[in-house]
Amino acid sequence: MPLSREKHQPFWLSTTGGCGSIQLSRTLRGVIKVSRFITRMAAASMQTMPSALSREYLVERQCRNVVTELCRLGVLQNDAVTFDPELPTWKQEGIATFSMATYTKIFLQFPADKVFWNTSYQFFLYADPKERGYYPIWQSIDGPGFLEGSGILFVTVVQEQSHRVEKQTDEQTKEEVLAVLRDMFGAENVPEPTAFMYPRWSLEPWAYGSYSNWPPGTTLEMHQNLRANVGRLYFAGEATSSEYYGFLQGAWFEGQAAGSLIAGCLAGYCTGETKYEALHGTTNYSEFDLANGWQVTSFQTNGL
Repeated sequence: MPLSREKHQPFWLSTTGGCGSIQLSRTLRGVIKVSRFITRMAAASMQTMPSALSREYLVERQCRNVVTELCRLGVLQNDAVTFDPELPTWKQEGIATFSMATYTKIFLQFPADKVFWNTSYQFFLYADPKERGYYPIWQSIDGPGFLEGSGILFVTVVQEQSHRVEKQTDEQTKEEVLAVLRDMFGAENVPEPTAFMYPRWSLEPWAYGSYSNWPPGTTLEMHQNLRANVGRLYFAGEATSSEYYGFLQGAWFEGQAAGSLIAGCLAGYCTGETKYEALHGTTNYSEFDLANGWQVTSFQTNGL
């Protein structure tokens, strides 16, 4: 959908990394610092910032032509940001189609002189006899090429176990984790940690999950509706990357792509992105192209 450029009309960009908003202009100078949560985005001239939750921001007065909104898929799915007018049906369905995975790393630090595991090994596996996914994968950071002498060990849990531990207190989780370690290495060998911490991605109001995931049966057309712009509102981040979703480079490349589109708009060449009002049930080979965010081939076949 071609977009015209109107004086003082803002461009919007949404990208993973929380919810915030800044305004940009062609006469931008210096550095813009933003640390504010946005709860509402309205299609207006935006001579001032939208309403926000908290924190402070610094924005040059000149910056009124472009608005950049920062949101993760989990934030959009939890209706933490209100859009006025509402996003069209095809966009809402695109957002709802995908899921947010939760991946929690729990860190413990022990005295360097009381490290009880073999630091020449990076991984340790634990199989609980009763519960699947109960603190199964352990990794040592105290080893060659990492942080030798740090005494740091961490365990990873995902999905149901992530949601469970993220609702617990640190003390509850630490007690469970130490019980597993003492089962693995012997109670007499595992001391109390000197430090203990873990993030709670599923509860963070700027995240609501760790990274995006494609459910079974998802097509490129469905994904393109997640990444496509709605007028002057642009979306970019790991979730909108068809090639590298779930990874940092996905957000990087998608941010570059959206930035290029916005730069084109500022220069008077607004083209917009492909969207699908009607979806097909499968993805054809011909759809693995730039219009659907596919820049490389994943097929081990010549000629595609």
